[in-house]
Amino acid sequence: MKKRIFVCLTPPSVISRKILDIARAGIPRGIGRIRFTPADQLHITVLFLGAVERGISEAVSRQLGQVAETNAPVKLKLRDIITAPPGRPPTMLWAVFNDSDGFIKLAQQARKALQPLVPAPAAGRPQYAHITVARSRQLLPELLPIRIPEVIGDFRFDDLWLYESELSPRGAVYTPLAGYPLKGK
Repeated sequence: MKKRIFVCLTPPSVISRKILDIARAGIPRGIGRIRFTPADQLHITVLFLGAVERGISEAVSRQLGQVAETNAPVKLKLRDIITAPPGRPPTMLWAVFNDSDGFIKLAQQARKALQPLVPAPAAGRPQYAHITVARSRQLLPELLPIRIPEVIGDFRFDDLWLYESELSPRGAVYTPLAGYPLKGK
C-alpha cells in the first residue's frame, strides 16, 4: 500500500497561531471563501516525495535520520504573506521566508540522500521556504504582500520531520511519521 509522504520543518504552535492571526487580519472582507490551514497542520515543505510503498517510506525514514545528523538547526525569517503560487493563478496564501543557506543546504542534502529511494523527488520544483496558510477554490485577487511585524523575528527549527499527507474532500490531513533532531554544526 502506498502513502503520500513529504519532508518538512514545523513551526512552534505559538508561531503558527501568530502567522494565522496576521493572515486573517490582512485579508480584505468579501474576497471569497478562504479555508485557513489549521495551526497544527502548518509546515514548511523541504521535499515532497509523493506516493511511495510502505517499505520505501521506512528506508526514507532511516536516510532522513542520517541527513539530520549532519545538518544544523535552520534559522528562517518570516518576510510576508502573499497570494500564491508564483507564476500561476493565485488560489493560496503563503507565509514566505527570506532565503536561508541552511534551508537550501538541508533541502539539497535531503534530495541527494533520497534520490536512490525515490527517483527524481519533486524534480525541477523551485525551493521556496514557505507555509501554505490558506487555500481557495476561487482565484484570489492579487493582494499586496501582508507585511510581518518585526517583533516576529527569526524562527529556529530544531527538527526535521517525515509526514504523511492524506487527501480528503475537506482538504489534506498531515500526520507526523517521524522526527529527527538536527544535530550538525
